[in-house]
Amino acid sequence: MSQGILSRLKIIHCKLYMQKHKNLLFFILLLLVVHTIFPILFYFLKSIEFVNNYLRIITYLSIPLFSFLAIFIAFKLYKMSFQLKWMSLNTSIVFISLVLVLSINVFQISMDLTFFKYLMLDQLRFLEPNLIFGNSLDYFIKFIVLVLLGPFTEEILFRRILLVKLLEDYKPSIAIVITSVMFALIHFDLTGIVFYLLISFVYTYIFYLTRNIWFSIILHSVFNFITFFTKIGVHNKSDSFFNIGLLIYVLLLFLIVFLIKKLIAYSKTIKEIKEFE
Repeated sequence: MSQGILSRLKIIHCKLYMQKHKNLLFFILLLLVVHTIFPILFYFLKSIEFVNNYLRIITYLSIPLFSFLAIFIAFKLYKMSFQLKWMSLNTSIVFISLVLVLSINVFQISMDLTFFKYLMLDQLRFLEPNLIFGNSLDYFIKFIVLVLLGPFTEEILFRRILLVKLLEDYKPSIAIVITSVMFALIHFDLTGIVFYLLISFVYTYIFYLTRNIWFSIILHSVFNFITFFTKIGVHNKSDSFFNIGLLIYVLLLFLIVFLIKKLIAYSKTIKEIKEFE
């Protein structure tokens, strides 16, 4: 008898858990389905000779395409509005956000293990301009995906959908952390996990403060635009730039911490965060 009651209690507990975390569980399931379809489709396309000639271009375009599919499904099932309005912005937040994103873009190289491996060999990795292009069509498609479509779909998916739904179930701090972690994990880059966690936290927190998804998309696009036109250069200890580069990294670290604190402090001055529409 007690076993039967225990089993029922476990079922009730499981149902309550599913109910409480339904938005998060659905989003994880949605991402798993979408990212399972992609490699299966890629495998079949690879075997078609005509398609194989344009496989790289198809691969570039298919990533945002599947993201659009996930967005469409989420909007429909959650019954969310497709309207993405431009919300008014505070000038201070705009300035802090732009400087913060630009600082992280330069600083990101120092946030993976490869950076320290090079440093142990007295070599410094640092961003430098990259204006050499190969196949013009390839680069054009990559630019469209990386700078325009990618930021649009990722911000809608993670900030406009995931964060908004998580805020219905969790405290803002928990919702922001979960969204940041999900965004970082979906990039499948363990060496750069710290960077992805940081930039995702920044995008998520700024969206939480402003409720302006278009501003988040612009910030993301600016970041990716700079990434597209830069590459990683290596400087030996004998180079004059070696010490200058190290100093820049240290200053950027302090600047990033300072700006994040400013954003958090600013949020405390806002009496009421705008509701999502």
